[in-house]
Amino acid sequence: MKGKTVLYVPDEPDILGTAGADANDNENSSVDGDHDHDHASFTRKDLVQRLETTVIHWTRQIREVLRKTACAGGGRVKGGEWDGGWDASSVGSGKGTGDGSDANATGTNPSSANSSGNSPINDGPLSEVSFWHARAADLAGIQLQLDAPGVGRVVMVLKRVGSTYLEPFVALRAALTSESAAAFDNAKFLKTLVEPCVALANASAKEVGPLMPGISHRVRLVWNSSEHYNKPERVFGLLRKISDEVTRRCASAVVVGDILDGNVLDASEALRASLEACDAWKTSFEFTRVAVNKRHAAEEKMQWRWSPTSLFARLDAFEQRCKDLLVVCDAQTQFAPKTPVPVFGGSQGVEIRKSFSDIRESFQVLNVSFSKQGAAQNALVSISHLPHSSY
Repeated sequence: MKGKTVLYVPDEPDILGTAGADANDNENSSVDGDHDHDHASFTRKDLVQRLETTVIHWTRQIREVLRKTACAGGGRVKGGEWDGGWDASSVGSGKGTGDGSDANATGTNPSSANSSGNSPINDGPLSEVSFWHARAADLAGIQLQLDAPGVGRVVMVLKRVGSTYLEPFVALRAALTSESAAAFDNAKFLKTLVEPCVALANASAKEVGPLMPGISHRVRLVWNSSEHYNKPERVFGLLRKISDEVTRRCASAVVVGDILDGNVLDASEALRASLEACDAWKTSFEFTRVAVNKRHAAEEKMQWRWSPTSLFARLDAFEQRCKDLLVVCDAQTQFAPKTPVPVFGGSQGVEIRKSFSDIRESFQVLNVSFSKQGAAQNALVSISHLPHSSY
């Protein structure tokens, strides 16, 4: 039952014994239903206490689901395809989610990209899509369970005896309905991001730039049209996930070991492509920010007022490291080229040649020393070692 909230219904023959024979009475056995059973069963303290314990557990379960604002989502990127398995219409209707038996309805973050991407779990914009998909499915499943005859009969018994534990449970029903509608709305709008974000999760550094305007446009659509997702903290978090994904895709193309080995041609190309991709994302964001603020010029709360510095903290740090590595590439070309030391003529030719050789050897000593620090090499461009600013 991974990722699903299942409401345990106790096996109490005194109140559930007629469930099979009462198949046509579903509407009368809902949470607010009423059913005629042996009155003696309603006055048994041991039975009432067990049912109250059950309702307390249900209340805690539902409160915990409603409290959560972030969790791992479902679906993965495999071979360029997103197998999140989400049909938006099924979330709204509860198809495939009502009985809590779909153990694969939620899983891990779909931004776990292709084999070369190394995108970590719970990161990237697709994880946000997955979270709201999973949340909508889970809440729809809980609603269907609350309408089941077994839950209805437990509530009916406690209602008859005037249990004080019933009121908080019933009150959560309205909150659950509201949150379910909001989750479905968020999932519906965020689904527009799946196609371009899957492409981003599989993109090379050179392919990142052309994808950014389409992604930015869809974020703007969500902000302008969604009734529930257009909160600054939510969209800022989404934009930060996109920024992190851009950084990750670019970092995957940079092999620090190649630079230290003197293979600087491809490395320099990858570094420049990464810088271009980062600039393309910043340019796209700024264009979108201006458009959003222009549209909502008379409504300040709908404007994007957060600082680009906090949004691009990791991206800026990554860009600076790319520039530093380009300097290292130039140093490798100058002080440790693959060609032999040239022969100089004249009376000082031997001395000049020796000076060149000494410089190369000194540089190579430093190069070898750093090459042995494999973890440090990876940390240069690893997103997990880059700083994040707070919103």
